[in-house]
Amino acid sequence: MPHLNRDDFIRLLNQLGDANDADALAAAREVDRRVKASGTGWDSLLSPPPGQADDDAPAPAHPLPPGEAADDAALIDHLLAGDDLNADTREILTDLKADIAEGNFTAADRAYLRNLRDRLAKLRG
Repeated sequence: MPHLNRDDFIRLLNQLGDANDADALAAAREVDRRVKASGTGWDSLLSPPPGQADDDAPAPAHPLPPGEAADDAALIDHLLAGDDLNADTREILTDLKADIAEGNFTAADRAYLRNLRDRLAKLRG
């Protein structure tokens, strides 16, 4: 997310308390512009408070029945075919595929995989 470079974003957020109202307002508008340009929203950028239920919370970590993760394996292959993944994401996807093969793929893994797919789709446009 080039518009959400962490260091630049933090610099802008720190400017929100600037004594010069014009500078603070300009920083706020730039933060808003970058969030919108990234295709994401505040809900995906900010974690819920500790103890607050999240509608997207993963299901309990019980392995899915054998054969139920075939679509997930195909999705992993599709995501791995993209050339825009960093090494850490590739490793996570490879580990998830191994979990499928070993019968250790859970509903929480599925939720993570589908959320990753959705985030990548936004970035890929």
